[in-house]
Amino acid sequence: MTSPKLQTQTNEWGQRPFRLWLPENQAPQFLLTALHGCFMDSARMADDTNLADLVLPMGGALLCPQQDRQANEWMGWNWFLPENQKTNGVGETVLLRQLITDTLFQLKLSREASALVGISAGSAMATNLVFNSPQLFKCVVLIAGPAFACARSAEEGLQAMQSGPVQKIDLPNQQTLPPTLVIHGEKDSVVHASHLAELKSQWLQVWGKNGFDEKLTETDFSWCEQLIHQGQLFFTSHLVKDMGHAWPGGKPGCDFMSPPHSEGMQIIGDFLKSAWNREPV
Repeated sequence: MTSPKLQTQTNEWGQRPFRLWLPENQAPQFLLTALHGCFMDSARMADDTNLADLVLPMGGALLCPQQDRQANEWMGWNWFLPENQKTNGVGETVLLRQLITDTLFQLKLSREASALVGISAGSAMATNLVFNSPQLFKCVVLIAGPAFACARSAEEGLQAMQSGPVQKIDLPNQQTLPPTLVIHGEKDSVVHASHLAELKSQWLQVWGKNGFDEKLTETDFSWCEQLIHQGQLFFTSHLVKDMGHAWPGGKPGCDFMSPPHSEGMQIIGDFLKSAWNREPV
């Protein structure tokens, strides 16, 4: 698939390149924003992962922002900086939020048609967005990423990735979060798997721990936890067996992809579909 032209978003908070994939012969029905990890770019985020092949046939548009190498030499989003852990500041999170809202306006889509996915550093930046602007997203997918605001510097970020969250913060409980899918490899040697449990803890801290039924299942693919309230599924996590720091699926021969775990792409696709068709589980 040919990648669309690299464009640049410029606003008062800075500028970043991005690519936008659109479905053929129809107006997009939803927008999925996908945030890449370190040593990746917008084209790889769409193509190596097979996200474009998943989203476009569903009638969706795919927005892939791209980090500037001058902002991070590893091409990773600076999720660990305090100014990026809030949306009332001047950081990358504000810039990305504006890009998403501008794109929704351009495509004549409401926030009810907006979804978010990220891998690794992109997953961490996705948590920055969703914990600060939950109303902007119908659902969110977090893959192989650190918990929200678990570090406050690059040094702490590396430490948290290797051994688990460096710090724990009190989260506001007056807001809600969109339905969330978390996928993490049990053999991830880059981002410690304990972040999966910490994300669940943070999610419950926001929503409140009462009123949720917990469902635990094991398959050949993963150990799965689900939190259900009044018949609706709000939080799902998969600790994927025998997977390292990777996207579950993707093209063979590409870095940070795990084609043997392509069942994860089916899970992601079903999750996106269910977000707009909230049938009881």
